[in-house]
Amino acid sequence: MVSRWAYEALAVDQFVNNDYAKLFYDTEREFEISTYKKTAYIPQLEKEFANVYNNINDTTEKARVESVNRSLRILRNELGKELKRYGANRYPEYARLNRNYFDRATYD
Repeated sequence: MVSRWAYEALAVDQFVNNDYAKLFYDTEREFEISTYKKTAYIPQLEKEFANVYNNINDTTEKARVESVNRSLRILRNELGKELKRYGANRYPEYARLNRNYFDRATYD
């Protein structure tokens, strides 16, 4: 197994650091990250926001309360990472991502 990992590491290093790929690697990497965020990451965050918005006031079922709490943790974690990368001023409502302060403005 170790030899396979070493081989894969050499292959990746050769791809990333050869004279031709050096010119395109960073651009292609950013493009792939953007594509992933557009097609999978952001839609999932939107689902988490919708779950919180639709179920935050329903405290009758334990499963829904746990689902909302889970969604809020995911949103705080993932949006916190993005805000560190791109600037905290991009989403001032971040502080409202908890059960006590979540409202329509936070959702929008």
